[in-house]
Amino acid sequence: MSDANRNLSRRWFEEVWNERRAEVVDELLHEEGLGHMESGDFVGRKPFKQVRDLFLTAFPDLKFEIEDTVAAGDDVVVRWTVSGTHTGDGLGVPPCNKSIAARGMTWHRFKDGQMTEGWDSWNQGALMQHLHEQHQAAAALASKNAGGPSAPGERSPVELLREALEKLERGEPTGPLRPSNGPPTVPAEILLASLANREKSKRWFEEVWNERRADTIDELLCETSVGHMEGGDVVGCEPFKRVRDSFLEAIPDLRVQIEDTLAQGDDVVVRWTISGTHTGDGLGVPPSHEPIFARGTSWLRFKDGVMVEGWDTWNQGALMQHIQEPEGPSPEGPSPEVLEAKRAFSDRLAQIREDLFGERGGPELARRLGIPVRSWYDYETGVRIPSDVLLAFLDETGAEPHWLRTGEGPRYRSDRKQESRS
Repeated sequence: MSDANRNLSRRWFEEVWNERRAEVVDELLHEEGLGHMESGDFVGRKPFKQVRDLFLTAFPDLKFEIEDTVAAGDDVVVRWTVSGTHTGDGLGVPPCNKSIAARGMTWHRFKDGQMTEGWDSWNQGALMQHLHEQHQAAAALASKNAGGPSAPGERSPVELLREALEKLERGEPTGPLRPSNGPPTVPAEILLASLANREKSKRWFEEVWNERRADTIDELLCETSVGHMEGGDVVGCEPFKRVRDSFLEAIPDLRVQIEDTLAQGDDVVVRWTISGTHTGDGLGVPPSHEPIFARGTSWLRFKDGVMVEGWDTWNQGALMQHIQEPEGPSPEGPSPEVLEAKRAFSDRLAQIREDLFGERGGPELARRLGIPVRSWYDYETGVRIPSDVLLAFLDETGAEPHWLRTGEGPRYRSDRKQESRS
């Protein structure tokens, strides 16, 4: 089963992306397949094809190279690089005619030969920022050569792709679109190594990050360990400690939550989320006092009980832009009372969602509100919810506005509670 699913994942990148075969999407993706992409979530084949077309319009020569795979049971993780030339405007940024390259990971989950869920993890924010800056530089140069004024300010690049996808969801034009009977036996030594390495990977996140234990770094890394991180490569224990300390200084309450793991021999892949509050300047950015949330994937390779190489992929560019451009400028940041009120409000949003749609009901609620799933979970972690989304939420759920603000009184309006649950 693992090898069969591994081949399906390889076909996904080779045929769907590199060979541009849209009919393979219909073959490999379940009609209700759920995709968690950096720009938002989608359900079904048509939305994915629209997303794919946006990228292929922007990068007509886009090509994926598979670097490695890990497969176990229904799950396959693919580590890849992608390259191309930005000669189209499918992502909402005018072409800069520059070559791009990025790396990332994709986690596929299969059932009965079709993909039922997938998670993409890559630094899309940095790519969008790069394209935006290249376009601005070209526009400024052209304006200077023509003797005209500098190019005016433009929209945030991290939002450009999300805006295009939201237009697609609303049906609005975004610009031209181009148009075996049982599992194999696993040797005992490999199985035992996988289990041991999986436990070490869990310790890495729980002890090194959540418990702030530097001694675990010395135990699980060696001086020749190589880490391929979004900010660049690091070699050895001390350089990694400095990177970790900069994040913990910037986000003192940073916490990592492991969502899933996949282990095969020496390799373990961990899918995770992080959350916290930007109250320090460890990343070279003044504190924004904004809550942060991100998800990513780490691929860890072990040898003789220590981690010898690792790859991190996550949307660090979007996070950096978020903390550099907070929604409300305040030199000293919100008061503790304001921060506590924001947290309580977000907690009450989550309570309503869990009441009416269940513990995993975020995608269904987001669908009813007409927003990306990622946006909804951002609101549950403290990101300010837009007024139009809040009004739609109140109408959909029948939540009592006074309770949502204060936590006092009835949770639902009596005339809407039953209707919202139906």
